[in-house]
Amino acid sequence: MPTTFGRELCSNVLYIVMYMFIIIILVGFIFCVSVLIHCELFDNSLPKADEFALTNEDSSEPIDVVYTWVNSKDPEWIELKQKALETITDIGHIDNTRARWVNTNEPHEEISLSIESVRTYLPWVRNIFVVTQRPQQLPEHITSKFNVRYVHHDQIIHSHLLPVFSSHAIEANIHRIPDLSEKFIYFNDDMYINRPMKISDFFYGAKRPIFRYYKYYSFYLNYISRIINSNEQHCNSMIHCRHLFEQKTKPYLLPCIHQATPITKEIMSDAEEMVKKDWERTISNKFRSLGDIVPVYISIALAYHNKKAIMLKNDPIKHTLLSSYIHASFFHNNSHLICVNHLNKSSMNLLRKQILSSK
Repeated sequence: MPTTFGRELCSNVLYIVMYMFIIIILVGFIFCVSVLIHCELFDNSLPKADEFALTNEDSSEPIDVVYTWVNSKDPEWIELKQKALETITDIGHIDNTRARWVNTNEPHEEISLSIESVRTYLPWVRNIFVVTQRPQQLPEHITSKFNVRYVHHDQIIHSHLLPVFSSHAIEANIHRIPDLSEKFIYFNDDMYINRPMKISDFFYGAKRPIFRYYKYYSFYLNYISRIINSNEQHCNSMIHCRHLFEQKTKPYLLPCIHQATPITKEIMSDAEEMVKKDWERTISNKFRSLGDIVPVYISIALAYHNKKAIMLKNDPIKHTLLSSYIHASFFHNNSHLICVNHLNKSSMNLLRKQILSSK
């Protein structure tokens, strides 16, 4: 009798577990489909310009490119960073010892390939500015070959705030670069151009920046993040940006794609004025902090809401974001814009071959 009862109990438990598993799968499937439908409907509801509605000719106005970069193997920089970290007592600061400053390549390899991709596929770019800590520079052969201009932190950031190790704080000052064109494109050092592009792929009618955003990350940022929070630096900063949008009566924050971003000095100045307190707090943080904003992203998102930037219907520009390089053509062969967060020596060589093979 106990044996029969035990068998029946085990059988019933197995059935219950199986049914629960099926229910979880079904609920998950329904949720994912609902999210996909919501994101598509939401995307279709956003104001967008017809790709061919207006004259979209390339402009004769100068357009520059701006990079933020640091030589993370520079002994002086390492010593300054360590001293600054030892002074951090505010629990509002995130653990910056885990921030990505070092990979297995030489510090200049990623940005050198990125700059080469710009000079190869965006021949209309006037100046390439690299914002870095004094006296850092790229190797001379790269500087001279690609006509790179350097802007040191002390040229755009108040001296009492230096040294600074927060990319957000540095980024919040790039519109102050001397001789910078009104319209420019902002790059991180791990962002690449993968094929020829025109000015009109970045600026609509050669005037307003073209805004591109992540449809599905937008759902997380505006809904899921209210329930499930993250201690990841970038996510926290984007969530803080969302709070600011809500305070400014903007209905939602659209997260800009993590790629080369077209923007203007006026747009950044307008955003700085609109969220002045948070902008100044971000500038004053030596390291990334929970209270940061992401200056370029919040600027271009505000510009879109204020009709100073636009989205396109049927945008032809493809983009790929990878946490590490995957040597598979279907991931990026058709992409115009590529960002790869982590590269080792072999994948660096593969990426270089792939990008420059289209020359």
